[in-house]
Amino acid sequence: MYQRLFERLSWIENRVTSLGEKPITQLKKLEAGIVLFGHNWNDEQVLKTQKQNFEWFGWKAPEALSFNWQYTQDANEESPESYSDAVAEFGVLLQLALPR
Repeated sequence: MYQRLFERLSWIENRVTSLGEKPITQLKKLEAGIVLFGHNWNDEQVLKTQKQNFEWFGWKAPEALSFNWQYTQDANEESPESYSDAVAEFGVLLQLALPR
């Protein structure tokens, strides 16, 4: 879904820059955020990149509207136990019990 959003936004941006059409008024001066959940790889960089994408479209990306959670910084951690432990830790983060 997120990929589709950026495909549509890129299409709109191309119509403005390539064809000289006026920007869609409702898409100007927005604030946007994103929430990312990951297991073991590069969540902070992904968050930074996605916020830059929002800014590229002219939107504000306040810190309060975005965050990421990543279970481990070990990019090689792929054990079944690690994934089970991630579910438990994420449940604690959300202060509820998630079914396994």
